[in-house]
Amino acid sequence: MQASGERFVQLVLLAFIADVLLIAGFILLIIPGIYLLVRFSFAYYALMIEQRSAFDSLSRSWQLTQGHWWKLFWALLVLFLAIFIPALIVLIIFALIDPGGADIGGALIALLVSPFVWVYYVFLFMTFINFVGDDLYEGK
Repeated sequence: MQASGERFVQLVLLAFIADVLLIAGFILLIIPGIYLLVRFSFAYYALMIEQRSAFDSLSRSWQLTQGHWWKLFWALLVLFLAIFIPALIVLIIFALIDPGGADIGGALIALLVSPFVWVYYVFLFMTFINFVGDDLYEGK
């Protein structure tokens, strides 16, 4: 039980640090924010799968994406286009049929789409670990 409490603290710390960095990046004219968003996109997975600390997770994400930023950017863009654009269209249809139904439609879409997004990110994370060619727990 203590390990899960410690993991939760690390997760909250990571969320805080990542949010501060991303907000600062987006304040600096969006491009730095997008850059940081892609570079830190594996931090949560490094924390949970590899059981790293918050700071080490950010470092690990940075390491995995080093030299592969464009590959990950395009992979995330495909995710956005394949899932979020159709979801937005469905949400607009819900809103046109019944403005009150847009809230229910949005919640339903999020419920249906979220697991696919998480699985996609885990597969990307595991692919990058294999692509970079290091062992899952190396350098922990």
